[in-house]
Amino acid sequence: MSEEGTPVVDAPVSDPVSAPVAEPTTPANFIDKAGNFTEGWEGAYLTEDLRANARVAGGRIKSVRGLLETVINSDKMISGDKILRPSDSFGDTDWDDFHRAGGWTGEPIPITAPEGLPDGMWSDDRATKFSEEFDKLRLNPKQVAGLVELHNADILQQITDRDNNVATEREELKTALLTEKGNAFTQFEHNGEVGYGFYEYAVSKKHKGYGPSL
Repeated sequence: MSEEGTPVVDAPVSDPVSAPVAEPTTPANFIDKAGNFTEGWEGAYLTEDLRANARVAGGRIKSVRGLLETVINSDKMISGDKILRPSDSFGDTDWDDFHRAGGWTGEPIPITAPEGLPDGMWSDDRATKFSEEFDKLRLNPKQVAGLVELHNADILQQITDRDNNVATEREELKTALLTEKGNAFTQFEHNGEVGYGFYEYAVSKKHKGYGPSL
């Protein structure tokens, strides 16, 4: 009681008011148990500019492993100026970058006729086809030059062998005629009746399977 004799009543105590607690939610998982990204992962984790990157937009990054390989390989290339080692995650752009780093020019390299090639043994159309095919194979200039040199050396050797064979057969033919005709053929030759190209013509006919026509 108070000094005046009036009883004092304590105010009722109420529980404090607290804000409602939201139920916890489970975030969407965009990585499966194998470490592969599932549909929609780009929108969940990446900003718009990263989603527009060619590697992402092209679907070439498909897993955590692929992402790490890209990062590690890029770091090696930047820090050590090294060529990326091809992997299963390589796309067309990755392969083009790989070959460009190895010297591929991105366009056909012209191929010219070698010196010493006889007339009629060279085809510009065929050379163009070879050049285009080498470009499809992403060969660099050094590789193209090496293959062309090898091919041309083989062709020139075939021509040399052919000429040597013709010369040998020419002498064999002359010997056979001298043996068969004796002095008559010697006089025949001396009189100029065996003109330039006679032996070559006879040998060429033999090469065609007809045998020398004398």
